[in-house]
Amino acid sequence: MKVAIIGCGLVGIEAAHHLKRAGHEVTGTTTRESRVSELKEVLDDVVVLRGSDREALSSLLEDKDVVIVTVSGGMFAQAGRGTVRAPDLYKSIYIDTATTLNEVLQTNRSVKQVIYTSAETVYAGVETSPIVETIELPDHPEDIATDIFVRTEKIVSEARRPDRNVCIFRLAIVYGKRFSMELMIDLARKGPVPFSGDCILTFVHVRDVGRALAHAVNKNLDGVYNLDASAAYYKKTGKALTNREFFGSLAARENPPFEITWLDLVKGWGEVSNEAVLNTGFQFEITTPDFKEPERADVAEAVRRLCLPMRDAETQRFSHRGYPVEIELPGGARMSGGGLLGQPFLQELYIKSAEDEKERPMTSMLGVMQRGRDEGKLLMHYYEAKLANGSARRNGAGTVLVQASEIGELMYALELQYDPDDDCYRGDQRYDVKLRHLIGMMPADLVKKIFSKDKQGSANGSIAPAAMPMPQAEWHVLELYPTHAMYMHAFLANKSDDRPMPMMGMQKPFRFEYV
Repeated sequence: MKVAIIGCGLVGIEAAHHLKRAGHEVTGTTTRESRVSELKEVLDDVVVLRGSDREALSSLLEDKDVVIVTVSGGMFAQAGRGTVRAPDLYKSIYIDTATTLNEVLQTNRSVKQVIYTSAETVYAGVETSPIVETIELPDHPEDIATDIFVRTEKIVSEARRPDRNVCIFRLAIVYGKRFSMELMIDLARKGPVPFSGDCILTFVHVRDVGRALAHAVNKNLDGVYNLDASAAYYKKTGKALTNREFFGSLAARENPPFEITWLDLVKGWGEVSNEAVLNTGFQFEITTPDFKEPERADVAEAVRRLCLPMRDAETQRFSHRGYPVEIELPGGARMSGGGLLGQPFLQELYIKSAEDEKERPMTSMLGVMQRGRDEGKLLMHYYEAKLANGSARRNGAGTVLVQASEIGELMYALELQYDPDDDCYRGDQRYDVKLRHLIGMMPADLVKKIFSKDKQGSANGSIAPAAMPMPQAEWHVLELYPTHAMYMHAFLANKSDDRPMPMMGMQKPFRFEYV
């Protein structure tokens, strides 16, 4: 589907990542021309506009299926004054954008879903716990900024039609990547904080917000949902934390330590329920406010992601399974790797028959993951697996046992570069490859018959058609994500080619997703 994201800040960019991995075409907006080149690395297209520009917004949405509104702003910190919430900015960013959007949608016939990211601030003053989405929201005449959040929700809801859903996510404190929970400490150092210290701490990682927005598009969600991971955290710990307790503990660990001044201009609220969004099939991946972003490549984490079951997203015919490996040495000793040796794993590819819907093994490879040239890189080696009886022996812990004699020749090596902003590992290079390594199950003698460098004459002296040239290299792209695991382009090409050409019917890459 074609998706437009109005406002590509922290949440909008993360949503774009997950939407594109799900196969959607994503166009984003920014108010600054200087951000276009940055956003083009993430989005299919970028448009510079303000949400109140009716003509530009109408043009943007004329062929879109979904519009996601993730605008933000109006709050900033000033030395000596602390955190400032500017009502005029809030109105311009939220009210004016929502009003203009509704005016455009009056005549738009393509948009079938509107998604808006609101905030749990609308619950200010609600002491009932747990707070569910159906509760009547109180008025906030004394708190103009919070009142604007409530009014904006009502305006966005007016876009609902029999053929158009409206999904509203009420976000907890969003953190992650460039916006850590410690950012509140930076704000507090500049002066008093307008929020309530006695409010129950709520939080959600930006990665889960991005996943939830993609989930809402894929499920065509309608209605209001709390997007808050704190319920799982409090269920596990058995105790809810207040803002004063959590952020106070962070401030106490600062050098020098200090105390946060809470002005209580925004009333607090109780614990928040997230059952509604869980009932749609969504699951939070990060359920602690203490989660720290990975900063370097990690061998164990990369292998863990490769060992989760996956299935190709488009056809559902190819299934991938991975397992940690113990190598059985002569004499019975076992080795599970570590250090310079790296961590071994087994990858198996299964194909589902169209005739009887049974999955059958197609190929298997033994891998070894090692640390790379620096802390941001890993080196992944693939070896031919010569498994006895065609399958590996498994123990009860999910590990497979491979004898040293079952490890065949080195097929190829791939360098992975870790991207901390996107939390993924990427490999993108050419390397020498033998065709039977790619095909896996094809016998070597058959390969020689199909692919040959020489023209062979037939027994009666006639010249047989020229055989296909033996491919010299493969173009391979691998990305490992926490939620969407692999994109693999397998193109065969000659070394002299500047651009790989697809062969054997592979006109586009397979995309595997965790199942």
